[in-house]
Amino acid sequence: MDCFLLCAYHFLLVATAEPATVSGFLVQSPQNEWYLVSEPNLKTCCIGKKEKQIHVLNDFPPELHNTFATLTGNLQDNTLVSAQLLPKKKSVPYGTLGVSLFLVLIGLGWYSRRIL
Repeated sequence: MDCFLLCAYHFLLVATAEPATVSGFLVQSPQNEWYLVSEPNLKTCCIGKKEKQIHVLNDFPPELHNTFATLTGNLQDNTLVSAQLLPKKKSVPYGTLGVSLFLVLIGLGWYSRRIL
């Protein structure tokens, strides 16, 4: 079952002890428990108390607090058991490629005008 935390939360609640892949912001509560939440920069008083949060039974480095992450594990009663952090996919910088291509085309056009 592949799900995204922000748009499929209610679907996730139905699943019981099913393998799941969920994405959201990893936050650590003052009690050192980890949660996957739908919005970043959640106040510490709200962590673990809202309904759109998934409790994660795993320990992560503190520097992952408030970072967007994709986790896989077994979802059981709004708790992700045996959670594993999936590596981030490398994205292609389409903006940089587009600008580079545009500059190459302008250069070729300028060069072809000089020759003719």
